[in-house]
Amino acid sequence: MKIALFADSFLPAIGGRELVVHHLALQMQELGHTPVVVGPGGWWSRRHQKYPYPVVRCPSIPGVPFSRVKRSRLLQAHRRYKFDVIHAHATYPSGYIAALAEDTLGVPLVITPHGEDINLVPEIDFGYRLNPELDAKIKTAIQHAARVTAISDTVHDSLVDAGAPEHKIVDIPNGVDTRRFTRPQDESTLKRFGIDADSFVAVSIGNLHPRKGHDVSIRAIKQIAGDLPNVKLVIVGAGTVRLDTLVTEVGLTDQVQLAGTIPTPDPSKPDQPDLLAALLKRANVYISASVGDGAEGLSLALLEAMAASACPLVTEISGNRDVIDNERNGLVVPPGSSEAIAAALRRLYGDRDLCEQLSEAARLDVQASDWLEIAKTYIECYEAVIDNHNCAISRRKV
Repeated sequence: MKIALFADSFLPAIGGRELVVHHLALQMQELGHTPVVVGPGGWWSRRHQKYPYPVVRCPSIPGVPFSRVKRSRLLQAHRRYKFDVIHAHATYPSGYIAALAEDTLGVPLVITPHGEDINLVPEIDFGYRLNPELDAKIKTAIQHAARVTAISDTVHDSLVDAGAPEHKIVDIPNGVDTRRFTRPQDESTLKRFGIDADSFVAVSIGNLHPRKGHDVSIRAIKQIAGDLPNVKLVIVGAGTVRLDTLVTEVGLTDQVQLAGTIPTPDPSKPDQPDLLAALLKRANVYISASVGDGAEGLSLALLEAMAASACPLVTEISGNRDVIDNERNGLVVPPGSSEAIAAALRRLYGDRDLCEQLSEAARLDVQASDWLEIAKTYIECYEAVIDNHNCAISRRKV
């Protein structure tokens, strides 16, 4: 099967969507299919970067809207590879662009929303659909799709709210590369974060945005810093270094490390150090402090932390509650409460047996979400829509 993974952003940019596309491409190739990543920018600047699968990037052409360039590149790639299915990642812009090209492409379209393009959190001004023009385009994309997939219960509900009929929705969660966290890691690299042998380490991953609640986590550390000075919080994500003003203001420069972006290892260099994997394996706790229901789809970082045996400490919001059961495989606290996070950290610090018990339960649970199993589920979805598409063509010929 030849599969177009149509996305507007890709590695080396780091985010949930980019990593989903990368892992699906790897596993689909391992299953004997031909995945092709189509649509990201960087045609010239990324020309020397190679991946185990083809990547068709878009040039930036002065005076030409990028959406038009993306559509043209998708059609060019289709003429070359003769795709059996187009899998767009996000309803907008990729899903909408693919929907407009559907008649010309002549193959079925599957769309996977990733959170912000389908969920709505008006309280924090989150969600593309708050813009009426984008809302109309997103609904057009859904209308043209043969199937739309939901990575969480909240995304499923948001798809229904956006007009998707139930028969079009297929529930497929995000996955995790469980093998990544079984490989030996050089923990000496963690010295850059001020982590010592006796440090109790909490990690939080997410690009800087109010919905991620990084400020709440920092204020939680402030509440326990006086009597638990060896608790360390490492925050990873693009733009997070801008939290340094808050960290300095609350006097936590020794206990909170702002790591910024930690690059994903180059797939063409398997021996390259994997600093993020090493950090998550060393972590005692993983904090997901997102503050608004709908602010997350299903966090890849949370799944990776579970695979690395870090104890989940999460807020009670969509995505988090799809995978974490309070007191069984993690601790769940109210969103926006630094006091609740501080109390949970204090509890886990004082009861290491509980911390390890929850960590192990989380690790075992996430094994079912290995990317290979998720890729197989997507292949089944593709096969179903291709069969329906071919049957529809046969009926029209009759």
